[in-house]
Amino acid sequence: MWTNAATFAAGLRVPKLYGDSIMLEILRESHGIALAIPDAEILASLQDWAKNEGLFLSPEGAAATAAYDRLLASGYLQPSDRVVLFNTGSGLKYIDVFQKNLH
Repeated sequence: MWTNAATFAAGLRVPKLYGDSIMLEILRESHGIALAIPDAEILASLQDWAKNEGLFLSPEGAAATAAYDRLLASGYLQPSDRVVLFNTGSGLKYIDVFQKNLH
């Protein structure tokens, strides 16, 4: 359980993941990694994708792109690696959240 989870990415702010043990098993078997991405990095990635790619990602999708950027920078991933990132929503659903968090 994650009590008092705090992020503006509502889809990531859940006290107990549905299927958490399955996700952990997949991470272990695939030698994957899980990252905690702060809101500031999520917002920066969201702005970068909107400005440079014309995509208005959801906060959850921007968390994935921010994690991807961090893993590239660390060398965990290489630019030649094939990676699938999921953006399961639209930033249009979060206009009120962005208004509060973007300065």
